[in-house]
Amino acid sequence: MEKNYYETIIVGAGPAGLSAGRFLKDFLILEKKEEIGKPVQCGESLAPLFFKIMGIKENPKWISMRGKETEIILPSKKNFSIPGDIYVIDRVNFEKELAEKISDRIRMKTRVVDIQREKSYWKIMTDTKETFYCQYLIGADGPASIVRRKVFKENLDFLPCLEYFMETEKELDLSSIKVFLDLERFKNGYAWIFPKSKNTANIGLGGKFELKKEFERFLENEVKEMCGRVRFIANKSGVVPVGGQRISLFKENAFLIGDAGGLADPLSGGGIGNGMVSGKIAATLILEKREKEYDKIIKNLPFFLPSLLEASQIIYSLENELFEDLAEFLEKKELELSRLKDWRNLISLLKLESFKKNWKKILELFFIYKDYEKRKSNFSG
Repeated sequence: MEKNYYETIIVGAGPAGLSAGRFLKDFLILEKKEEIGKPVQCGESLAPLFFKIMGIKENPKWISMRGKETEIILPSKKNFSIPGDIYVIDRVNFEKELAEKISDRIRMKTRVVDIQREKSYWKIMTDTKETFYCQYLIGADGPASIVRRKVFKENLDFLPCLEYFMETEKELDLSSIKVFLDLERFKNGYAWIFPKSKNTANIGLGGKFELKKEFERFLENEVKEMCGRVRFIANKSGVVPVGGQRISLFKENAFLIGDAGGLADPLSGGGIGNGMVSGKIAATLILEKREKEYDKIIKNLPFFLPSLLEASQIIYSLENELFEDLAEFLEKKELELSRLKDWRNLISLLKLESFKKNWKKILELFFIYKDYEKRKSNFSG
């Protein structure tokens, strides 16, 4: 007779769920999809810092591009860069590698249809007419998480994204990913070109605006100029859930991790690295019998700080003029963006009219960034 009780059941076999499984002992992963990693609904960018945190050895099989910076391109075509290694990965191959050592603990084509609490256990029912029981339940089932809906009854904010994997006529610069910031045009979001090879890229945009209309305009202007003619290969559109810092992420031995908990980065929308870290933290706390500390611990880690939500709201409340002035200031002074941590440079910047009228917001961003950097430097995973 097949086992139907596990100490931990994970719903969802994406990066978050697979990462949790890699650290657990007695567990089962239930996944509704037919194949690990597919379909891809993601920009696939990821800082290599997360591989170090997770103890994952880099593999050329799933690293498509190794960039050195994120280039921010403004409406006037002025730009500035955020230094820091950034990769674009092949998410399908990456997830398959994550699943390799725990493949015998993954049940594909198994959709969870109901979850109930029975005494001190969770009862999980599936569309395959099976019932499983567990002491710990981990929701790693993405933006539409049944664990969040049934157990936590929490709501998140969703940012829709329109993205395609495309072949490009022109050869692409593989030293950076490109982010197009236009606060009037791309409200609460941005557009992007994330190269995967010299002639392929993930190209898209996301936020709270007319996606289809702006995507067509983006293709006709910025994409055409940078990439030439393009050929659509695959649709990777989806949604980015945000706001997990505001909701409960632990309840009666149930955890929310990754996109199920709205733990994507509020600034970039990136969710792979955050999902993996949250999965590792949940699994570690289960093993150490410190599960009740999850919500508090996760919200004090640099990647999940509630202040990052505040930073996102501040940035999207600003005007294009301020970022145009910032790009010009950095170019004239021959400074990297990170040098604004120096008070002397910040004070010089605050003399500009666009910064002067937003000085409270700028200072708030400054202190949020300082706190984030301090926590990040102290975090070892």
